Amino acid sequence: METTLRLSEESVAGGATVTIHMGDVDDVRKELVARWPDVPEVEEVFWGYRILYLTDPFGNRLQLSEPLDPYQRAAMPRWT
Repeated sequence: METTLRLSEESVAGGATVTIHMGDVDDVRKELVARWPDVPEVEEVFWGYRILYLTDPFGNRLQLSEPLDPYQRAAMPRWT
């Protein structure tokens, strides 16, 4: 399986943004909630993705993105 890692110079609270496209954002969120209950909900955005936004203590933002289209989602890597 292949994935795309997108590094951005866009500053969010003084940090960097990393976007990872995957096919199972809900599974990742479930695993994180088991460890840290205050994980945000997955958001659906108008450009056709569901995104889990995470921010580390240094202001860096991680975006775990999943396409809404089931065919695109099926082609994405899965969380392991």
